[in-house]
Formats: sequence, C-alpha cells, structure tokens
Amino acid sequence: MWNAADGGKALNAALEAHGWQLARGDKTRADGGAYFMAIDPNGEAHELRRMMPVKAAQLYARMADIDPASLPSIKEAKAILEAGQIELEAARAEHQAREAARSQVDEIRPDRAAAAAREREKHGGRGMHQQRQTHAPRISGGQRKKYSARHNRQRKRRA
Repeated sequence: MWNAADGGKALNAALEAHGWQLARGDKTRADGGAYFMAIDPNGEAHELRRMMPVKAAQLYARMADIDPASLPSIKEAKAILEAGQIELEAARAEHQAREAARSQVDEIRPDRAAAAAREREKHGGRGMHQQRQTHAPRISGGQRKKYSARHNRQRKRRA
C-alpha cells in the first residue's frame, strides 16, 4: 500500500479499503506533531512509522497532506471500526435470511425442492454443478507395479 500511495490521503484510502483506520496518536512527537496510528480490523493500534519501510522523515513528508488534528483519536477510530463491523454483521445476517427464504420448500413442486436440498446436503452445501473435483493420486513407476492386476495375481500365487 505504501508503494502504491503517492500521498497521505491515498494511503488513508488504501488502509480503509483493507479494513484499517488511520488515527491520531495520544502522544506528541518532539516537533509537537501527533503520531499517525493505524488501527487494524481487530481493534489494535499500531504506530504507522514503525509499520512502514521508510525513515520517519520520509513518512511525515508523504503524509503532509493530512492534518493529524483532523484524524479521529484512537478510541474514536476503534468505535468507527466497531460500527463498521456491526454494519457488516447486519449485512451478513440479511444475506443469510435471503438465502434461507430462497431455500424454503417449493409449495408447487415439493419433490424438486426436497431433491435439491438433499443434493446440497450431500455435497456439503454445494449444488450438483458445484461438486468438488477429485483426482486420482499420482503413482510413480515403482508404485504402479504394485497396483497392476498381473502383479496382484502373482502375489496371490506366492502366498
């Protein structure tokens, strides 16, 4: 993300796209400015300077287009992320409710709906057209001999 972003606003947008939140640190630097903090999706705070593969002067030069005072504090950023997680969970619940309603028994053709439900259960939630592909194991030349019919007959005669 650092290499793709040409400024602080682009880096902030990239962080938000990956579920992170840029925040203002509680402590101040020697020059009086605030530290830039990144809050991960789990709610943990990380100092942006320590995460980036550049010197601190380069980081603060590139982040010059963002005023740290305009950023939320660490607590506020965690609350923003938590609110986003709540919205995400609500969207997931809505999607699951739609899927459950769609998979209800078809009143007109109950036999087809029941057959489709059995197929989904049989294939681990996947329909017939979404079956997992399985392949026979690869057998090396030395092992191939073990599995040939002729070899099995010879083993039976010896026993």
